[in-house]
Formats: sequence, C-alpha cells, structure tokens
Amino acid sequence: GLPLRADSLEALVAHLVAAGADPACNAQTLANTMYAVGRLGERQQRGGGEGATVVPEALLESLRALFLQKVRKGRGRGNDHPMHVSQFLLGCAKAGHRLPGATLEALVGRLVEAGSACNAQTLANSIYAVGQMQRERERRRESGGPLTGELFRSV
Repeated sequence: GLPLRADSLEALVAHLVAAGADPACNAQTLANTMYAVGRLGERQQRGGGEGATVVPEALLESLRALFLQKVRKGRGRGNDHPMHVSQFLLGCAKAGHRLPGATLEALVGRLVEAGSACNAQTLANSIYAVGQMQRERERRRESGGPLTGELFRSV
C-alpha cells in the first residue's frame, strides 16, 4: 500500500474533526483514524517514519472528544460497538496519547457493559491498550485504579 505520512494523516484528522457533525463521520471512522495515528506513532518510535511529524496533541484531543460524543449519542445505533471502542483505545495506546482518567473509565465501562458482545480479539486488544495506558499512568505517578481487572471480570 501507499506509505502513511504524518502530514497527510494530520490533514485527515483535521478534516474529520471539522466534519464531525456529518453522519458519515461515525465512531468506526474515528476509531480507524486513531488506530492509524497509533501505527504511525509506532513506526516513528522504531525510527522508520521518514520525515514524519506527530499529530498535534490538541488535534488528538479534539478527535477524542468527537469520538466520545459519537459513542455516547450512538448507543443502540452501532456507534458504540465494542470493536470501535477497542480500536480507539488501541490507537491511543500505540500513539502514546494519554486519555484522562474519566475518559478511560467511560470507555472501559462501555466494554464492560457490552459483556458477551465483545469477542476475544476485542477484549485482548482492549486489555493490552488499557494495560499500556495504566503502566504509563503509574510511570508518571498519576492516580487511577486498575481498569484491566474490570475487563477480565466482564468476560
């Protein structure tokens, strides 16, 4: 496929955030975008991101807010599908994007509510992502309880 460049990804994120009211801009699209940001972040960490720049944190915060809005408003209409939540969390973890505790708890809560609707891959990705974010919180000595336990208990 075509190489993923940070400047084109940044432009895509900015476009999606600006088009947030459009019904075509749904939770799946936003989750896939965050995952792409995460993949680029991983590539940069390995040193393979030729000429790449990180998507600005303020733009990622806007993407996060829009994703949460879509998930909250989309209950029962597919916008709150556990796979989208899991993909978004995984993208955040891969990108090193820190989610506020309340946001992380709300997304984990959505996965716990979904219970058996979560398949094994969704749960595995979510537990990995939440574990990565919790490890980073602990490293920074931030508060926040262990959320991976809630995911394990939900299955």
